[in-house]
Amino acid sequence: MKNVIISRNGSDSLHGHWLSNSDDRNWHLILLHYDPTSYKETPNSNIESYYYPGGKWEAYYNFFTKNKEVLDNYDYFWFADDDIAIQGDQISKMFNAMREYDLDIAQPALSKQSYFSYLATIQCENFKIRFTNFVEVMAPCLKQEVVKEMLPFFKGSFTGMGLDSVWSYKTRKEPNKMAILDEVVMTHTRPIGGPLHEKLQQKKLTVEGELNSNLNKIGIKQIKPVIFSGIDKQQITHEKTKVSRMMAKEYFYKRKDFKDNRKILSRIWRMIKYHQIYRIKPIF
Repeated sequence: MKNVIISRNGSDSLHGHWLSNSDDRNWHLILLHYDPTSYKETPNSNIESYYYPGGKWEAYYNFFTKNKEVLDNYDYFWFADDDIAIQGDQISKMFNAMREYDLDIAQPALSKQSYFSYLATIQCENFKIRFTNFVEVMAPCLKQEVVKEMLPFFKGSFTGMGLDSVWSYKTRKEPNKMAILDEVVMTHTRPIGGPLHEKLQQKKLTVEGELNSNLNKIGIKQIKPVIFSGIDKQQITHEKTKVSRMMAKEYFYKRKDFKDNRKILSRIWRMIKYHQIYRIKPIF
């Protein structure tokens, strides 16, 4: 078992969903509780649990600093938020896809019932996988080498805003290493923000401030998410223009299926601009 989930967890954590349909799982689970009560009440003795107060990514940094062997013992790490609903067999499928496609960074696609920030991360049902320049901080799966390279950037990062642009920029060394996995679907169950952003405000910090702080560490701008190619269910590969049209068509005709449908038409238009007007190119 060379795969591991490492998650920040509170009292309403959905990690119980991850353990359903997981008899044949190919992954280990480590919980890093930010809430002392939920840590004390963790019922399953088979779950490795720790108490780490503070922010999300700084807790990951502190954990790896104290448990360096964990970083060497696993090939792939899934850093899932605790409000992600997904079953164990789907998580195993995600880890298998990481190996099958030799990916550095990926994430399951978000269901249309999800609260979301980036339209391109929503499942496009015609595809098995879409290759991209961006995987967000909500639930990224990172290869061991990427975690080791990114570890210094985890230090002091409370929400992790901007880290997704940093790892996307730093790891674009060859094509097709970063992807949205459409054949693996998760649901983000809470509105964007939540307890972590509330704690950030209590520290008199802002999301924009942390975003800029992380971007300024390597002097980049926030990356605009683009899908460069995709493999459909018939194993046919489509390039950026065709993929963007297929995405726009599906999202438009199924726009009423979106739970989070705020400004959905403007989001579709923004996605089209990123793909076909701005002509954003990959940097390898």
